[in-house]
Amino acid sequence: MPVRWVAAVAVVLVAATGCRATQWPSDADPAQFCEDMTGTQFWESGIDQLIIEHGTPEDLPFEARRYLIDLDEGRQTDPVGEQALEKYVADHC
Repeated sequence: MPVRWVAAVAVVLVAATGCRATQWPSDADPAQFCEDMTGTQFWESGIDQLIIEHGTPEDLPFEARRYLIDLDEGRQTDPVGEQALEKYVADHC
């Protein structure tokens, strides 16, 4: 039994080391986020530095947050994430 437990813990630790933490705060003030978003100019190589510094609000959907991170890192973005971000901004800003 202890061998299985140690093996399970090792698998979890290895999996966790492969995950990277989001580099932005996820507890930003929603009003500040809206101010940043309405003044933001998106471009192919990334996003406005204010969003990175201030972060995103807690209630921002995961897909929208993932879209912003992918955009910032120059990765291919998901249309679902873009739509989630647009909906959040339309509903909250």
